[in-house]
Amino acid sequence: MKEIGDLGLTLKQTLEVSTYDPLLVQAWLEQVDDPDIPNPTAWFLVGVRSGVMPTELSDRRREKAIHLAERWITLTGIFVDREAEVDRELFGPGGLLHHYKDEDVLRHRMLTLWRLERPRGEDVEQEARARAERTREAMRRARA
Repeated sequence: MKEIGDLGLTLKQTLEVSTYDPLLVQAWLEQVDDPDIPNPTAWFLVGVRSGVMPTELSDRRREKAIHLAERWITLTGIFVDREAEVDRELFGPGGLLHHYKDEDVLRHRMLTLWRLERPRGEDVEQEARARAERTREAMRRARA
């Protein structure tokens, strides 16, 4: 785990950090070792200045990701015809819920939502096929 001295803070920043709750500072120091954080010093400073524990931020990030995944399912995922593809889109590398890929309850929740919403996509697809067929028929009649 990094220490305050490892972050390269200025003297002013170090003095500022010394005024914060030590538990908050410690919690954010534990977070800066995450390899997904491109700038640990900035991450740390923003975190301690927020006054929010990293676990609370994590919960908000998770809820936002879930919300976006639900919106994806209802707007775009309804046109995906295979459950495995939905799972890969949401939980695979780069997916909205990739960081939560080991949460079976969440996976079940998202796939259940997709199963409930998929019939809307099928209806739209069927309407599009019917419209295309009517257009083809009208074109055939126009040529004749």
